[in-house]
Amino acid sequence: MHRIFVSLIAFLLYGGGAFGGNGNMPKADTTVGKRQHTDAPLLTKNILTFAPIRVLENAYGFGIGLEHFTGKNGALSIYVPIVSTYDVTSGSRPRRNQTTYVMPGLKFYLSKPATKIKCAIGPSLLLGVGQTVEYDEFRAKPAEPVQKTVLGTLVNTSVNINPFPHIYYGFELGCGFTYFEKVGDRNIGAQSLVQFGFNFGYRF
Repeated sequence: MHRIFVSLIAFLLYGGGAFGGNGNMPKADTTVGKRQHTDAPLLTKNILTFAPIRVLENAYGFGIGLEHFTGKNGALSIYVPIVSTYDVTSGSRPRRNQTTYVMPGLKFYLSKPATKIKCAIGPSLLLGVGQTVEYDEFRAKPAEPVQKTVLGTLVNTSVNINPFPHIYYGFELGCGFTYFEKVGDRNIGAQSLVQFGFNFGYRF
C-alpha cells in the first residue's frame, strides 16, 4: 500500500508535467497554421488575359495581355495589352483599316489586396501600326494600302473580379488623345481616343 501511494505521488509530480502540470491535456498549437494562412497571398502575381471584345479608335477587335503585380501587397501592376482592331466604313470613299496596338501602362489599385473585386486607375502609352485601304467611287479597284502609325496616351480605369484564385474577369474604360497619327503621307494630327474592353483570363 505504501508503494502504491509513493508511486501515485511521483506520477503527480513528474508524470503530470506532460499534461501541462495541471492534469489536463495540452492544447494543440494552431498558431502556425494561422500564421501561414494569414501571410500567404490571396492571389497570384500574374494574369494572362484574353479580350474577346475591344473597342478602340471607333474600331472593333480583340486582344491579349499580361499583367504583373509588384510590391508586397500588389497595389501596383504593370499591364501590357496587345489589341488588333478592324474597321470597315461605307460612303463615297469606303475605307478598310486593320491596326495592331501595344499599350504598356501602370495600374494603381485602390482596393485592399484581400478583396476579390479591385478597382484601379493608371496611365498607358499607345503605339499602333497598321494599314488603310481607301476605295474611290470612280475607280474599279481599290487604291493601294498605305501605312498607318499612331502614337498616343490614355488614362484607364478598370475593375478586376476574382471569383476563384486562378480565374479572373474584368472591364476597362479609358480616354486620351493621339499626339501623332500618320496615314500614308498625311499627318492627321491630334485626335481624341476612347477604348473599352471586356477581359477574362488565368492567374498564375
